[in-house]
Amino acid sequence: PAYTGTTPTGKFLAVTGTDNRLIVARTVANPDRVLFSDPGLPTTFGANNYVDLHPGSGEPITAVVAWNDYVVIFKESELFYYYGTRTDATGNPVFEFRHVAGAGSVGAACAAPEGVYFLDRRGVYRFTGGRPELVSHQLDPLFLGGTSPFYQGGELATSALSGARLWWTQGRLYLAFATATLNDPLAVFSARDGWWRVFDI
Repeated sequence: PAYTGTTPTGKFLAVTGTDNRLIVARTVANPDRVLFSDPGLPTTFGANNYVDLHPGSGEPITAVVAWNDYVVIFKESELFYYYGTRTDATGNPVFEFRHVAGAGSVGAACAAPEGVYFLDRRGVYRFTGGRPELVSHQLDPLFLGGTSPFYQGGELATSALSGARLWWTQGRLYLAFATATLNDPLAVFSARDGWWRVFDI
């Protein structure tokens, strides 16, 4: 399409639930940048319609997930969530973010009715607007080493962690991960019952 203002390039896309803006994150030139279109105009990107999230941290944006009225943007050890826009004294938009440190995504994240699930190096977390909650306690040895009566399948291959995938369907969260070079195990989480089941595929 023909763009007005900035021509967006980036790795991740989302749409804001509060004001119907197209988001383009992790641009080619800036791994910390999030671009916003004008409300309802996905091909119009004003010159000031962007935010740099924790620039210079050395961590690029790793995932973006829209959930309810939030757009959650992850780096590897932190997350940011967009919740609205206001206008400053000069008429420019100010994109409102909150920052949450201490947990982030290595690249796998997805939305579910009850929150946003994401894969951190220490396990699977759920974000609902406050502090992220670890939901994979039963799989701790998979991420942290050691043994468990519930899981004897070895440790997750940290070198292949960025290749792990999360998705949600039919009331379950699915985590495909690697213990060698392939995503051969599949862990399935029931949010209603609070249990995990691991399959070797």
